[in-house]
Amino acid sequence: MGMKRQKFREVVKRVWKLTLPYWTQSDERWGSILLLIVNIAIMVLSNFVGLRMVEWNKDWTDAFANRDAQLWIQQLVVFIVVGAAMVFTGTFNTYIQAWIAIRWRRWMTARYMRYWMENSNHYKMQLTGNETDNPDQRISEDINAFIASTWMFSFSFVQNLLQLGTYIVVLWQLSNSIPLILGGVDF
Repeated sequence: MGMKRQKFREVVKRVWKLTLPYWTQSDERWGSILLLIVNIAIMVLSNFVGLRMVEWNKDWTDAFANRDAQLWIQQLVVFIVVGAAMVFTGTFNTYIQAWIAIRWRRWMTARYMRYWMENSNHYKMQLTGNETDNPDQRISEDINAFIASTWMFSFSFVQNLLQLGTYIVVLWQLSNSIPLILGGVDF
């Protein structure tokens, strides 16, 4: 178990070492940080919209079960509004994430291509027999894979933490209202 933990720490250190320069040294860092803040705000909004959809489902089902046609039609209107909000937040979130990823990929590709080209490294590789096919394409593909994976895991983690926090609050609120619902019966 300790060996796995050590390997995990080493991977995190390497990823951090590759990731940190863009967010601290690049010319585009402030624009990307602003986009990152917008992205997180949209993630929070998306959680609230998802929570509203859960509430809508309850209200719509209650209206249907109680055969309240007026409330049922009203809930269809609410569904259209909440559904549009879900589409907007999902699409805009994807757009912002892609925008940041393109900026980051462009910066990293230029940086590592510069490293590869400096001191005539590309010529030295040919002279030493360590010739590599299309190193520029490999650099580009590796950076693309790195950013896609880093971005996916990071934001999946943040999104899941937000959802966990949101649903813990909801469950906490429900647990405080259970005695009211059950007529004060203690468990």
